[in-house]
Amino acid sequence: MQANFLPRRVVLLWLITVSFGCAGANADVSPANPPTLAELRSGERTLVVGGVANFGRFNVDVADQSGDGTERLGMDREIMRVPVQVLGIKRVDFVTMNFGELEDALLSGRIDVIANNYWITPERQQKMSFTRPYYSGGGIAALYRAGGEHFDEPAKMSGRRVATLAKSHSAGWSRQHVPDAVIIELTGLAEMDDMLRARQADVLIGPATMFAESALASRDEDLYLYSILQPMQSALALRHGSAELVAAFDQQLSLMEQDGSLAEIIRRDNRTLEAVSAQSIPE
Repeated sequence: MQANFLPRRVVLLWLITVSFGCAGANADVSPANPPTLAELRSGERTLVVGGVANFGRFNVDVADQSGDGTERLGMDREIMRVPVQVLGIKRVDFVTMNFGELEDALLSGRIDVIANNYWITPERQQKMSFTRPYYSGGGIAALYRAGGEHFDEPAKMSGRRVATLAKSHSAGWSRQHVPDAVIIELTGLAEMDDMLRARQADVLIGPATMFAESALASRDEDLYLYSILQPMQSALALRHGSAELVAAFDQQLSLMEQDGSLAEIIRRDNRTLEAVSAQSIPE
Protein backbone atom coordinates (compact mmCIF):
# COMPACT_ATOMS: atom_id res chain seq x y z
CA MET A 1 0.00 0.00 0.00
CA GLN A 2 1.10 3.54 -0.67
CA ALA A 3 0.95 6.06 2.14
CA ASN A 4 0.18 9.62 1.11
CA PHE A 5 1.45 12.80 2.74
CA LEU A 6 -0.10 16.19 2.13
CA PRO A 7 1.29 19.50 3.50
CA ARG A 8 -0.74 22.19 5.17
CA ARG A 9 -2.99 24.07 2.75
CA VAL A 10 -6.15 26.18 2.98
CA VAL A 11 -9.11 24.28 1.56
CA LEU A 12 -11.72 26.24 -0.39
CA LEU A 13 -14.50 24.06 -1.75
CA TRP A 14 -18.11 23.73 -2.58
CA LEU A 15 -19.00 26.33 -5.22
CA ILE A 16 -22.64 25.72 -6.05
CA THR A 17 -24.83 27.75 -8.36
CA VAL A 18 -28.18 25.97 -8.09
CA SER A 19 -30.19 26.16 -4.87
CA PHE A 20 -33.46 24.71 -3.70
CA GLY A 21 -35.52 24.78 -0.50
CA CYS A 22 -33.51 24.98 2.71
CA ALA A 23 -33.52 22.04 5.07
CA GLY A 24 -33.47 21.65 8.80
CA ALA A 25 -35.57 20.58 11.71
CA ASN A 26 -38.74 21.74 9.90
CA ALA A 27 -38.23 19.51 6.84
CA ASP A 28 -41.20 17.36 5.83
CA VAL A 29 -41.19 13.84 7.24
CA SER A 30 -41.80 11.19 4.58
CA PRO A 31 -44.31 8.39 5.11
CA ALA A 32 -43.05 4.83 5.05
CA ASN A 33 -44.00 4.43 1.37
CA PRO A 34 -41.44 6.00 -0.98
CA PRO A 35 -42.73 9.00 -2.93
CA THR A 36 -43.65 8.53 -6.58
CA LEU A 37 -42.24 10.72 -9.31
CA ALA A 38 -45.75 12.09 -9.95
CA GLU A 39 -46.11 13.10 -6.29
CA LEU A 40 -42.75 14.83 -6.34
CA ARG A 41 -43.45 16.64 -9.61
CA SER A 42 -46.81 17.88 -8.37
CA GLY A 43 -45.38 19.10 -5.08
CA GLU A 44 -47.65 16.76 -3.11
CA ARG A 45 -44.55 15.20 -1.56
CA THR A 46 -41.16 16.70 -0.73
CA LEU A 47 -38.03 14.72 -1.57
CA VAL A 48 -36.10 14.53 1.71
CA VAL A 49 -32.36 13.98 1.26
CA GLY A 50 -30.24 13.01 4.25
CA GLY A 51 -26.57 13.57 4.92
CA VAL A 52 -24.05 14.63 7.53
CA ALA A 53 -23.81 18.39 8.13
CA ASN A 54 -20.08 18.60 7.52
CA PHE A 55 -18.68 15.63 5.66
CA GLY A 56 -15.62 16.95 3.87
CA ARG A 57 -16.29 18.26 0.38
CA PHE A 58 -19.33 15.97 -0.01
CA ASN A 59 -21.68 17.79 2.37
CA VAL A 60 -21.00 21.06 4.17
CA ASP A 61 -23.25 23.55 5.93
CA VAL A 62 -22.34 27.25 5.84
CA ALA A 63 -24.13 30.41 6.96
CA ASP A 64 -26.02 32.11 4.15
CA GLN A 65 -25.38 35.72 3.14
CA SER A 66 -27.96 37.03 5.58
CA GLY A 67 -26.31 35.19 8.46
CA ASP A 68 -29.72 33.98 9.62
CA GLY A 69 -29.92 30.71 7.69
CA THR A 70 -27.85 27.79 6.50
CA GLU A 71 -26.82 26.82 2.98
CA ARG A 72 -26.55 23.10 2.27
CA LEU A 73 -23.56 22.79 -0.04
CA GLY A 74 -21.15 20.06 -1.14
CA MET A 75 -20.43 17.71 -4.02
CA ASP A 76 -23.18 15.18 -3.20
CA ARG A 77 -25.81 17.88 -2.91
CA GLU A 78 -24.71 19.54 -6.13
CA ILE A 79 -24.90 16.21 -7.97
CA MET A 80 -28.31 15.57 -6.38
CA ARG A 81 -29.70 18.94 -7.50
CA VAL A 82 -29.17 18.22 -11.20
CA PRO A 83 -31.62 15.27 -11.60
CA VAL A 84 -34.02 17.00 -9.18
CA GLN A 85 -34.15 20.02 -11.51
CA VAL A 86 -34.28 18.04 -14.76
CA LEU A 87 -36.98 15.68 -13.46
CA GLY A 88 -39.16 18.59 -12.39
CA ILE A 89 -39.24 17.71 -8.70
CA LYS A 90 -40.90 20.68 -7.01
CA ARG A 91 -39.50 20.54 -3.50
CA VAL A 92 -36.34 19.06 -1.98
CA ASP A 93 -35.12 19.39 1.60
CA PHE A 94 -31.60 18.50 2.67
CA VAL A 95 -31.62 17.35 6.30
CA THR A 96 -28.61 16.57 8.46
CA MET A 97 -27.85 14.02 11.16
CA ASN A 98 -25.02 11.88 12.50
CA PHE A 99 -23.69 9.28 10.08
CA GLY A 100 -24.94 6.41 12.25
CA GLU A 101 -28.52 7.71 11.98
CA LEU A 102 -28.70 7.72 8.16
CA GLU A 103 -29.65 4.08 7.65
CA ASP A 104 -32.44 4.10 10.26
CA ALA A 105 -33.75 7.40 8.92
CA LEU A 106 -33.97 5.98 5.40
CA LEU A 107 -35.54 2.66 6.38
CA SER A 108 -38.11 4.34 8.66
CA GLY A 109 -39.13 6.82 5.96
CA ARG A 110 -37.84 9.96 7.68
CA ILE A 111 -35.70 10.58 4.61
CA ASP A 112 -36.08 9.35 1.03
CA VAL A 113 -32.47 9.44 -0.18
CA ILE A 114 -29.01 9.20 1.36
CA ALA A 115 -26.54 11.42 -0.51
CA ASN A 116 -23.37 11.30 1.56
CA ASN A 117 -20.51 9.56 -0.30
CA TYR A 118 -22.46 6.44 0.72
CA TRP A 119 -20.71 3.22 -0.23
CA ILE A 120 -22.41 0.30 -1.96
CA THR A 121 -21.92 -2.80 0.19
CA PRO A 122 -23.58 -6.25 0.08
CA GLU A 123 -25.00 -5.70 3.59
CA ARG A 124 -26.61 -2.40 2.61
CA GLN A 125 -27.95 -3.81 -0.67
CA GLN A 126 -30.03 -6.26 1.36
CA LYS A 127 -31.72 -3.35 3.16
CA MET A 128 -31.92 -0.60 0.53
CA SER A 129 -31.69 0.14 -3.19
CA PHE A 130 -28.79 1.95 -4.84
CA THR A 131 -28.46 4.00 -8.00
CA ARG A 132 -25.55 3.46 -10.34
CA PRO A 133 -22.27 4.54 -8.71
CA TYR A 134 -21.30 8.14 -9.40
CA TYR A 135 -18.01 8.35 -7.47
CA SER A 136 -15.17 5.85 -7.21
CA GLY A 137 -12.52 7.92 -5.46
CA GLY A 138 -11.35 6.83 -2.06
CA GLY A 139 -12.64 4.01 0.10
CA ILE A 140 -11.73 2.56 3.48
CA ALA A 141 -8.48 4.07 4.73
CA ALA A 142 -6.26 4.41 7.77
CA LEU A 143 -5.20 7.76 9.23
CA TYR A 144 -2.26 7.86 11.61
CA ARG A 145 0.57 10.03 12.87
CA ALA A 146 3.71 10.53 10.81
CA GLY A 147 7.02 9.48 12.26
CA GLY A 148 5.90 6.11 13.56
CA GLU A 149 4.67 2.85 12.11
CA HIS A 150 2.79 2.90 8.80
CA PHE A 151 -0.66 1.41 9.39
CA ASP A 152 -1.11 0.54 5.73
CA GLU A 153 -2.35 -3.04 6.22
CA PRO A 154 -4.52 -4.80 8.83
CA ALA A 155 -1.71 -6.93 10.25
CA LYS A 156 0.04 -3.81 11.53
CA MET A 157 -3.03 -2.82 13.57
CA SER A 158 -3.11 -6.00 15.63
CA GLY A 159 -3.60 -5.16 19.30
CA ARG A 160 -3.77 -1.42 18.61
CA ARG A 161 -6.49 1.08 19.50
CA VAL A 162 -8.58 1.60 16.36
CA ALA A 163 -11.21 4.37 16.26
CA THR A 164 -13.94 4.25 13.62
CA LEU A 165 -17.44 5.56 12.86
CA ALA A 166 -20.25 3.69 14.61
CA LYS A 167 -22.70 1.81 12.34
CA SER A 168 -20.41 2.32 9.35
CA HIS A 169 -18.97 -0.13 6.87
CA SER A 170 -15.56 0.88 8.20
CA ALA A 171 -16.55 -0.38 11.66
CA GLY A 172 -17.59 -3.76 10.25
CA TRP A 173 -14.42 -3.90 8.16
CA SER A 174 -12.32 -3.19 11.27
CA ARG A 175 -13.97 -5.94 13.31
CA GLN A 176 -13.55 -8.41 10.44
CA HIS A 177 -9.97 -7.60 9.43
CA VAL A 178 -8.48 -6.61 12.80
CA PRO A 179 -10.43 -8.78 15.27
CA ASP A 180 -7.79 -8.51 18.00
CA ALA A 181 -7.65 -4.70 17.92
CA VAL A 182 -9.38 -2.50 20.49
CA ILE A 183 -12.24 -1.12 18.35
CA ILE A 184 -13.59 2.25 19.51
CA GLU A 185 -16.80 3.26 17.72
CA LEU A 186 -17.63 6.98 17.70
CA THR A 187 -20.48 9.02 16.22
CA GLY A 188 -18.49 11.68 14.36
CA LEU A 189 -15.28 12.31 12.46
CA ALA A 190 -14.39 15.20 14.77
CA GLU A 191 -14.42 12.83 17.77
CA MET A 192 -12.15 10.44 15.89
CA ASP A 193 -9.71 13.22 15.05
CA ASP A 194 -9.69 14.40 18.67
CA MET A 195 -8.81 10.90 19.87
CA LEU A 196 -5.91 10.67 17.45
CA ARG A 197 -4.60 14.09 18.45
CA ALA A 198 -4.90 13.18 22.15
CA ARG A 199 -3.13 9.85 21.46
CA GLN A 200 -6.13 7.95 22.77
CA ALA A 201 -6.23 6.03 19.49
CA ASP A 202 -3.33 4.69 17.46
CA VAL A 203 -5.08 4.71 14.10
CA LEU A 204 -8.40 5.77 12.60
CA ILE A 205 -10.31 3.63 10.08
CA GLY A 206 -12.78 5.46 7.86
CA PRO A 207 -13.31 7.22 4.52
CA ALA A 208 -10.15 8.00 2.55
CA THR A 209 -11.66 11.21 1.21
CA MET A 210 -12.06 12.59 4.73
CA PHE A 211 -8.63 11.44 5.81
CA ALA A 212 -6.99 13.06 2.79
CA GLU A 213 -8.40 16.38 3.96
CA SER A 214 -7.18 15.76 7.52
CA ALA A 215 -3.70 15.13 6.14
CA LEU A 216 -4.05 18.23 4.00
CA ALA A 217 -4.80 20.35 7.05
CA SER A 218 -2.19 18.74 9.33
CA ARG A 219 0.42 21.01 10.88
CA ASP A 220 4.17 20.72 11.08
CA GLU A 221 3.99 19.65 14.72
CA ASP A 222 1.17 17.17 14.09
CA LEU A 223 1.56 15.52 10.68
CA TYR A 224 -0.82 12.79 9.48
CA LEU A 225 -0.47 10.09 6.85
CA TYR A 226 -3.26 8.09 5.26
CA SER A 227 -3.32 4.79 3.40
CA ILE A 228 -6.20 3.37 1.36
CA LEU A 229 -7.05 -0.14 2.55
CA GLN A 230 -10.02 -0.98 0.30
CA PRO A 231 -11.37 1.07 -2.65
CA MET A 232 -15.14 1.65 -2.64
CA GLN A 233 -17.86 3.12 -4.90
CA SER A 234 -20.49 5.64 -3.81
CA ALA A 235 -24.12 5.94 -4.94
CA LEU A 236 -27.45 7.38 -3.87
CA ALA A 237 -29.33 5.07 -1.49
CA LEU A 238 -33.14 4.79 -1.50
CA ARG A 239 -35.67 2.52 0.17
CA HIS A 240 -36.70 -0.73 -1.45
CA GLY A 241 -39.82 0.02 -3.45
CA SER A 242 -38.27 3.12 -5.02
CA ALA A 243 -37.62 1.44 -8.38
CA GLU A 244 -39.18 4.30 -10.34
CA LEU A 245 -37.00 6.91 -8.65
CA VAL A 246 -33.87 4.75 -8.88
CA ALA A 247 -34.42 4.33 -12.62
CA ALA A 248 -35.02 8.07 -13.07
CA PHE A 249 -31.89 8.99 -11.12
CA ASP A 250 -29.88 6.33 -12.97
CA GLN A 251 -30.89 7.81 -16.31
CA GLN A 252 -29.91 11.33 -15.23
CA LEU A 253 -26.60 10.19 -13.72
CA SER A 254 -25.84 8.37 -16.96
CA LEU A 255 -26.57 11.51 -18.98
CA MET A 256 -24.40 13.58 -16.62
CA GLU A 257 -21.62 11.07 -17.12
CA GLN A 258 -21.99 11.24 -20.91
CA ASP A 259 -22.07 15.04 -21.18
CA GLY A 260 -19.20 15.52 -18.74
CA SER A 261 -21.17 17.47 -16.12
CA LEU A 262 -20.70 14.76 -13.48
CA ALA A 263 -16.94 14.73 -13.98
CA GLU A 264 -16.92 18.53 -13.87
CA ILE A 265 -18.66 18.63 -10.48
CA ILE A 266 -16.24 16.03 -9.11
CA ARG A 267 -13.22 17.83 -10.59
CA ARG A 268 -14.39 21.16 -9.20
CA ASP A 269 -14.66 19.77 -5.71
CA ASN A 270 -11.39 17.89 -6.00
CA ARG A 271 -9.30 20.80 -7.27
CA THR A 272 -7.52 21.44 -3.99
CA LEU A 273 -6.57 17.81 -3.42
CA GLU A 274 -5.48 17.33 -7.03
CA ALA A 275 -3.31 20.44 -6.88
CA VAL A 276 -1.23 18.96 -4.07
CA SER A 277 1.32 16.36 -5.11
CA ALA A 278 1.25 13.29 -2.88
CA GLN A 279 4.60 11.93 -1.76
CA SER A 280 5.23 8.24 -1.50
CA ILE A 281 6.60 7.37 1.92
CA PRO A 282 9.16 4.50 1.76
CA GLU A 283 8.04 1.39 3.57
